[in-house]
Amino acid sequence: MRALPSIRIRCLLAVLAVLCAAAAAAASDDDRWAEARQQFLTAYAAASSGAPSPGKGDPKTLRRYPLYPYLQRARIARDLDQAGDQWTDADDSARRFIEHHAAEPVSRGLRAVWLNSLARRHQWQQFVRHFEAASADTALRCEFLQARIAIGDTAQLTPLIIAEWLTADRLPPECEPPFDLLRSR
Repeated sequence: MRALPSIRIRCLLAVLAVLCAAAAAAASDDDRWAEARQQFLTAYAAASSGAPSPGKGDPKTLRRYPLYPYLQRARIARDLDQAGDQWTDADDSARRFIEHHAAEPVSRGLRAVWLNSLARRHQWQQFVRHFEAASADTALRCEFLQARIAIGDTAQLTPLIIAEWLTADRLPPECEPPFDLLRSR
């Protein structure tokens, strides 16, 4: 959906910044991460391009690499982007990853990627269950309103729709269905 490319770009830039810092530190003779770094770069590029993960598990050296969670995140985002209409293993992976890495920078943005995927697939019950207003942008908040309408949870919805209407000059298209409901009332 709309936020996915910019989130990927920001994540890629963050990973590249960390890699540059790691590369500078690795200039010493005893670079214990050289092999893992190369494996990471190769696997991350594959995940970012949409290529499937290798059938067998990742090598132990890669799994121990400090940036390995960023590779897992990239793979989950790729799988969510390719997910069909139903709940998938990618959804379970996203939920577990977000729970496990909740306090870490690596999990930032993945919830939005996941929620955008759920909205695209009309997985409204799951969307409502995992939505967090504190980290949502306007489009996700409007998707949340759409989700509540779709599942029939419209009690106390009018004040939330009005609040969205009053918060921004330019509202995303995701806000139109909730506004249409408000207009019809």
